[in-house]
Amino acid sequence: MNKLRVARIIIAAVFFVAALGTLINIFPSDSIAQYALELQFTPAVMGILTGSFALILILLAITLIFGRVYCSFICPLGIFQDIIHNLSGRILKKTNKDIVKKNSGYKKPHNILRYSILAFILISLAIGLTLPLSLLDPYSIMGKISNNVIVNLNNALNNLFSLIAPETFYYQEYVKWSIYSFIYSFLALVGIVSVASIKGRLYCNSICPVGTFLGMIGECSLFKIVINKEMCVKCSQCSKNCKSNCIDLEKKEIDYNRCVVCFNCITSCKRGGVKYVPFWKKGDNDKKESNTGRRN
Repeated sequence: MNKLRVARIIIAAVFFVAALGTLINIFPSDSIAQYALELQFTPAVMGILTGSFALILILLAITLIFGRVYCSFICPLGIFQDIIHNLSGRILKKTNKDIVKKNSGYKKPHNILRYSILAFILISLAIGLTLPLSLLDPYSIMGKISNNVIVNLNNALNNLFSLIAPETFYYQEYVKWSIYSFIYSFLALVGIVSVASIKGRLYCNSICPVGTFLGMIGECSLFKIVINKEMCVKCSQCSKNCKSNCIDLEKKEIDYNRCVVCFNCITSCKRGGVKYVPFWKKGDNDKKESNTGRRN
């Protein structure tokens, strides 16, 4: 397995455990795990209102240098989708390969939808409305699922067991919630799981305003995943394993706006024709690999 992909998985696992653990109160709010939430994009943006620019500048700098790594390394909802997609993919490959085949490979971007949502969110924020952002922002969605669904269901199970074995389980107070918040959060969870199971990162690259915004910046990143067009034999392995459906094999190009830099394509290319390089070495990499391929 490629070292970059291993690093991505490890970092993503740490952030996911820290963020989810803090959201569902496993880790105390003053623990080091809290930093996993402070590095989320929307809280960083909201920090500007209190005069704190450091975190948003860090996230923007990371995106400008490495691409949309936030979505694969830091965002808990994005990482959650990867987990669901990976598990469902293993099941579907054994039970229904046609679904996997139909939904893998390059898909055209839904740019009108993406940019319309982003524009709507920005206009809403400009006039002081935060509700649209809270309904579509990945951090907010993950927070609602954690608090309104996971925590309350855990409390319900615990309190049920407290009736059966009161000497072992103690009654826990329920988190304050409304039926409307629970319904929205539950439907969001079902929707995210359903879409991620079949379509991978469709939410991230068609609806998520954070993903759309970071994608615009990621197109200008210093480091990019590139395909050596001379070495590529269109085996389609990179495209099949791309969770963002952003590798166009016909053109042998990657849509950097949607690429979440997961490094799956690098690992899946057996010829070593997919590399993660700084943009100024892109041409050198093509020539080097092309010459190597001819000698072999």
